[in-house]
Amino acid sequence: MVTAKVSPQGQVVIPAQLRSQTGMEAGSEVIMEPSEEGILIFPVSAARLKPKRSPFDAAPAFGLWKDDLRSDEELLDELGGNWSDIPLET
Repeated sequence: MVTAKVSPQGQVVIPAQLRSQTGMEAGSEVIMEPSEEGILIFPVSAARLKPKRSPFDAAPAFGLWKDDLRSDEELLDELGGNWSDIPLET
């Protein structure tokens, strides 16, 4: 764990070891995001590679149906609505 002090202007120095590990150098841009743990800081280049999570991300729900033996058509029928325009895997 590395600690740093926040200056009166709100500035924080990122230690050299962390800058070299993340590829940051003078003039590098960073992105800061609030998180439950605090503030995440990462280089813009890493941010471009970081997958963006949509608030509609269905990945957490995939496990809900992993043992369900119903077909896609049966599941969509149960949900109701018109699903005719959605291509289903065969």
